[in-house]
Amino acid sequence: MNNGKQINAASGTGPAALKNPVFTYAAGVLASIAYDNGSKALTYNGDGTLNTLATTFSGTTTTKTMAYNADGTLASISET
Repeated sequence: MNNGKQINAASGTGPAALKNPVFTYAAGVLASIAYDNGSKALTYNGDGTLNTLATTFSGTTTTKTMAYNADGTLASISET
């Protein structure tokens, strides 16, 4: 577990790829990914399922919000 620690990894291809990610964990789960040219932020529901994934690239943020069925399976993903 990397609680509160950052991990560097190489990724990304092409001119519009997010590059040089740095992963940050909080309370044992992935909280954010910072890139040279953007970022991703994740939030979770009380049961540990992913609630939102916000991606920022070139000054524009796109947020995906997950909705779940009563049995905990993913029902839908909306984007704003």
